[in-house]
Amino acid sequence: MSNTEEATVNPDGTTTFASDENGDAGDVPPSGDDAEFEAGSEGVPGDAEKGTDPAIFLFLGFLLIAAIWFFFFYKRRKDQADSEAFFSNLDGEKVSISSPQN
Repeated sequence: MSNTEEATVNPDGTTTFASDENGDAGDVPPSGDDAEFEAGSEGVPGDAEKGTDPAIFLFLGFLLIAAIWFFFFYKRRKDQADSEAFFSNLDGEKVSISSPQN
């Protein structure tokens, strides 16, 4: 059987409890079997109950990293293809290198 005590909240945020039948000062809140604790969301603010699932942020982060990687991969591949196309289009006839004559 648990006894309920009256608690007083001080302006600085500390709490004091009224003494029980034995005359003991109840400075420490009851714990264990004496504590009446409801395992519900009664003390949780409404904003904390409704939120975005962290898995969504993880998935969006993955998509962002994948998009950045694809952009650099595509850009590097395009630059490499352009440079190979430049060198493959060079003919010996177009480039005339003549050595200086003395």
